[in-house]
Parts: sequence; structure tokens; C-alpha cells
Amino acid sequence: MKNKNAANAIAVLIPYLRAAAFIVLVIMLEIVHAKAWSYDENGLAEDQFRLIEQSKQTRSEEKLIIGDSVASQLFGNDKRFQNAYTMTGNCSATMGGYYLLLRNYIEANPQTKRIIMVISPDLMANAADKDYSYQYYVVPYYTQENMQYITEDVQEYIDYKYGAAATRCEPLKKIIYNDMFVLSQYRDYITATRPKERENMRISALSATYLRQIKQLCDDNSINLKVMCCPLQSNRIMRTWKGFEEDIERYGLQDILNGYSKNATYYDEKNFQDEYHFKDSFLKKGRPVILKNLLERNGE
Repeated sequence: MKNKNAANAIAVLIPYLRAAAFIVLVIMLEIVHAKAWSYDENGLAEDQFRLIEQSKQTRSEEKLIIGDSVASQLFGNDKRFQNAYTMTGNCSATMGGYYLLLRNYIEANPQTKRIIMVISPDLMANAADKDYSYQYYVVPYYTQENMQYITEDVQEYIDYKYGAAATRCEPLKKIIYNDMFVLSQYRDYITATRPKERENMRISALSATYLRQIKQLCDDNSINLKVMCCPLQSNRIMRTWKGFEEDIERYGLQDILNGYSKNATYYDEKNFQDEYHFKDSFLKKGRPVILKNLLERNGE
């Protein structure tokens, strides 16, 4: 009986021992190839590392336009638009990533008086569980240096979502990030073992937390904050906002998102290449009108 119980116990441990052996083997191989100590410059988070450096640069403008990849289509990145500076990235960075970018920017640019965020509902919904949130958020932003600015609730959630070893052990983070095979295996594991939190046209708890942090950051520095919805496909009009409006009330975000849905602008879905991004052919001629409608609708 004892031998049988021991055999059962060993059988239970075998999958964990195999996983541990695999991790050790990968670490050893990567160290040998000197890949465990730096991030691949051509990796998926390359633009986020550039944005982080960009956010620390001194500028002369008093207005900042910040947003996701849709805003990048409209305003560009690292540009001057009218009297504003533009800093645009990707919604997979989550609202937590944008909060950290804004901390850097305001510290480097205390003259800032107005910040306009042009963001999609997809960014609002992102609970750090989009397909590339590990590369775009965990790798560049979830660092020891930034932990003081990341709430305990968010830390607990991220460590559960991705596993503390893969979020806090820098050599292991770099291995997962740099090796596409390891990354794909790891992403499949996360998808299979962790439930998805995000739902389009809703607001995630993570986004609500950092929207409040962004508002507080702006208030502390006497900065006027405006949050605008990026242009949407016309098939989203009205029918998709009910849950979003419920979340605004649920999280107490009325003062931050006042007019976000009401002032949204819409275009025929034939002009979009995917759920959110315009076709380049439409933008080539339509950008001035799109910008005019967006800004005038939001009182700019």
C-alpha cells in the first residue's frame, strides 16, 4: 500500500518536475547564447521601449496628445500637431502603461497644461489580457523600477495572470520575450489556464484604476485632462454603449469620461481595415475631415 501511495505521489509530481526541468534547460541554453541578459531590439515591444525614452524627453509644448494606434494613424507619433506634441502607441500597453508614460512626460515637462487622450474602447476594455499584452505591458512596464506606481491589487492580478516567475524574474522575462517558440508556448499556456477578463465596449477594472490615477496625476500638476473616443465604425452607434455607460457609473468615472461615448464620431465600416483602424486609402484623403470632426465634436 505504501509503495502504491508513493507511486501515485510521484505520478502527480511528474508534470511539475518536467516543467521545472524544461525551464532550467531553457535558461541554461539561453545563458549560453547570451540572450538572457538583454531584450531583442527587434521584438514586439520595441515601440514601447522607444515610447518610454520618448516620454522622458523635454519638449516646449504646453499641450500633449496621447493615444493608441488609432490616434497614431490620425496624429502621428513624435510629431507636432497644431500647438500640441503627439505621443501615440498601442492599446496592448494597457491603461497602466499609459499612466507610466504620462508620469515620465509630466516630470520631464512641468510646463504641460493640457493633455488630450484619444483612445479606443478596446484600450478601455484591456485587462492586460490581449494577445500581446505580455510583450507590450509586462515586459516594458511591469518592472521593479515601476512597482512603486503599480497598485497592490494590480500586482496581485498580473502575477496571477502570467505567473510571478514570468513577471518578476528579469532573466526569465527576457527568455520568454526573445524566443518566439518559448513565447508562443507560454502564451498558449496562459490562454488555456487563465480566463479572459476583457469584453469589448466595457471598462476593465485595471483601466478604471489607472484612469483615476491619470486624473489624479493631472490634478496634482494643475493639468486639464480630456479623454476622447477615437472614430468608430458606424455599426457601433448606440447599441454597444449600454454596458460601457454602466461601467462608468460602477467605477465612478463620470468626471473623467464625460462625453466620451456621446461625442464619438462614426464612419462607414467599408473605410476600415479591421475593427478599429482606417484603411490607408481612406485616410489619404479623409484625414483632415476626420480630425476636424473629432476635435470639433469634443469642443477642441
